[in-house]
Amino acid sequence: MIVREDEGQWRVRINPEATPRVRINPVYAQPSKESKKFRSNDYVREHLKHAKLFLQSIERRNSTLASVCSCIVEHQKAFLKHGLRAIKPLKMAEIASELGIHVSTVSRITTHKYVLTPQGLFPLKYFFSKAIPIRDNEPLANKVVQELIRNAIHSEAKQRPLSDKLIAQLLESDGIQLARRTVTKYRKICLLYTSDAADDTP
Repeated sequence: MIVREDEGQWRVRINPEATPRVRINPVYAQPSKESKKFRSNDYVREHLKHAKLFLQSIERRNSTLASVCSCIVEHQKAFLKHGLRAIKPLKMAEIASELGIHVSTVSRITTHKYVLTPQGLFPLKYFFSKAIPIRDNEPLANKVVQELIRNAIHSEAKQRPLSDKLIAQLLESDGIQLARRTVTKYRKICLLYTSDAADDTP
């Protein structure tokens, strides 16, 4: 999927280069009327029917994918303009409810799908995140909180690393209510990503 801003509106389209072109060979699309008496023509017609159903299912799938992506974009406009700090909490159930489809359909259609945005290339599932309550303010997406923890870890003195309890207290001072065990969980995620990045360094 590709997302671009066009005259103040966010446009979503399926990347044609990533979508295989499937069509029915015209030689088989119109079985000869003169050859109806041949059993082989019945074979062609039967498989032609299956082929048309297959093409229709691809069209429905692409249409659903475009609808889901457009709905996600509608929720995440701020992220598209300002980046990670502006990403909003979002559940698959919200998208499913708005589109009138089952949440399992949203999960399936977004699996292993990527979208190219002005902020970079992201898995569609990246835009779903839990809400972290904030005192006297709107909730934050857990990805934003993870980034705050990552920044705290990067700025800590190596000889005196911040404890999970202290990080939780620092977040609490900013109105972010996070249990210490959740800080521990997010810290492990941040360290894992940092480790992966170091392994990729030439």
